[in-house]
Amino acid sequence: MLADGEVDVFGIGREKWMGRAIFAWNAKLGDGMFVVKNSLLFTQQHFTVLRCTDALSITELRGGLKYWIDGLEHIPFKVLLDGCTIPQDPIATSPNMSIILDFTLDELKVVARIDGRFYTHNPSLWTQYFFDGTWYYPYMRRRPDKFDIIGHAHCLAWYNLSDDDLVIEEGPLGAMFLIKSTLVKEFCQLSYSLSERVQKAKALAVEYLAKYCDMEHCRRGMMNGVAILDCAPQSRHNTLMTCTSFQHYYLECLVCLEYFTVWLPRLLEKDDLNILPVDNSVMGAVTVNVLEAQTFYQQGVPVWLIRPPSALTKNVRIVEQVTPLPSLVESRYFEKAIHPNTRAATSGPPSAEHNRACQALRIGGINMGHSSNERQLGDVNQLTFLRMYFIP
Repeated sequence: MLADGEVDVFGIGREKWMGRAIFAWNAKLGDGMFVVKNSLLFTQQHFTVLRCTDALSITELRGGLKYWIDGLEHIPFKVLLDGCTIPQDPIATSPNMSIILDFTLDELKVVARIDGRFYTHNPSLWTQYFFDGTWYYPYMRRRPDKFDIIGHAHCLAWYNLSDDDLVIEEGPLGAMFLIKSTLVKEFCQLSYSLSERVQKAKALAVEYLAKYCDMEHCRRGMMNGVAILDCAPQSRHNTLMTCTSFQHYYLECLVCLEYFTVWLPRLLEKDDLNILPVDNSVMGAVTVNVLEAQTFYQQGVPVWLIRPPSALTKNVRIVEQVTPLPSLVESRYFEKAIHPNTRAATSGPPSAEHNRACQALRIGGINMGHSSNERQLGDVNQLTFLRMYFIP
């Protein structure tokens, strides 16, 4: 057992009784960094001090992750001669965000919740791991705060459907449901406007046809979803799932369009040594890869780097140790309870295929060959997953 102030085998200070990591603040404000604390977020005026491996915020993910990630070193359990064990819990840091999500809450199973969404697997409510197959997820719009969402141009994309929004139609086997015509009309206007912008944007994607294909896939899913909501009575559960799936497709279609109109021009014009101010309106990315973290850090995209404690060097700059948050939004918009009689869409460690599994709208006619369906470098196939978790 370590006394307060003692360090573990990796040089990290530990509490005496609970064994929690204690990270010392060692960043000098005089080095050129000016930090202003504002509720949940920090804003940085100068980025000359912190590197992508430094920590504007840092925390230990107590209890560890529920899965294995390719690229994250596994530390075997071992008792040392002094009776202490080697710490195994990973460390999460961010060079441009003052908050860190509690990634230990992220689950293996992707399963629908009672609000029609997918808890930690919803990419506009919880930051996802970066994979090439879902290349646009770091730029996904984050659900605005409760005051900012009022009058927001895309507020309907996060709207929570309630019983007051449903119209009952009696069917031969029981009640069927449609959404009220006024709400459907707003959904239609939203989707038609975005669809028109996407079709006009094809000229912007001449050199990026694979990415345009992903955007077109999402556009067709969005249009099919709103068509079903407009004219096809369904069970209450299916109406809810179709609505949230439409919203999901809309946000994915929007972020693909914004990649071509906002992010790509910014990336092409920026200096390789310049670090852009962080954009807090997007979800950002989680990664175990330092090169990916550096890329997003330079782009001004929120990024979190997960590493084993052995990967922290003595020279890492630390601004603040934080307590990981259970969500980025109010708890009423982040439902954990699983919908009854619902099977998991997939199960396994993070991957591009895993990221896309929360699409509930399964329509063969919109299969445009989305890149997440292609095997990506680092993906774990099902047999490997079974061997890791279930097969002795």
